[in-house]
Amino acid sequence: MKDVLLLHGALGCNAHWNHILPYLDKSFTYHNLNFPLHGRAASPKKDLQLRDLSDFISGYVSAQRLDEFTIMGYSMGGYAGIDLAIRHQEGLVKVITLGTKLNWSPRVAEEEISRISLEGLKPIHEKLEKEHGNAWRDVVYATHSIMKGIGENPIKKEDMAAIAIPVHLLVGEKDKMVTAEETKAFAESGHTITWEVVPMQPHLLERVDAGLIAKRINSLLD
Repeated sequence: MKDVLLLHGALGCNAHWNHILPYLDKSFTYHNLNFPLHGRAASPKKDLQLRDLSDFISGYVSAQRLDEFTIMGYSMGGYAGIDLAIRHQEGLVKVITLGTKLNWSPRVAEEEISRISLEGLKPIHEKLEKEHGNAWRDVVYATHSIMKGIGENPIKKEDMAAIAIPVHLLVGEKDKMVTAEETKAFAESGHTITWEVVPMQPHLLERVDAGLIAKRINSLLD
């Protein structure tokens, strides 16, 4: 069986993939992971950075003794997958992303962080607590830390050019966080990178058409 790591996005957890999993190709083995702190997962630290997410993935792959694997990452999960591709992670054969923002700078990070302040997230406090338990505030602050770090040291187009494995970038037509223009610009920076717009799909993984997204993922897993 071929292995696929499913990676959730910022403020999310592995449960966000649950509505899509039944539609995915059954010939693959799916590892639906929670990043440190997220989904009640343990973490030795709270001020997370992108490298902590990448190192977590590498550690999981090593512990599971996966010889070859594909990453299917949503949003922040896709960014961590691209980071591993740039670092030439052993055994990583393909990265597929959905709704992964690539155009980062200190200003962009500041804007995104302001959108997910504790006050701004007040309408979903109960949801966050249900998904992350008592550590939900730590998840919010960890996300701020990750975004700030990415803004200060973002993946650049020249980094993407060094990727040697296939990377496919999916972006929803109705995604208000990630634009088709930025996705196209980064895709064109690497010879192994392709991209496409998925019609009528929003940014939030929980709100996408599960059958449609799974169909696109299945076609890219082959």
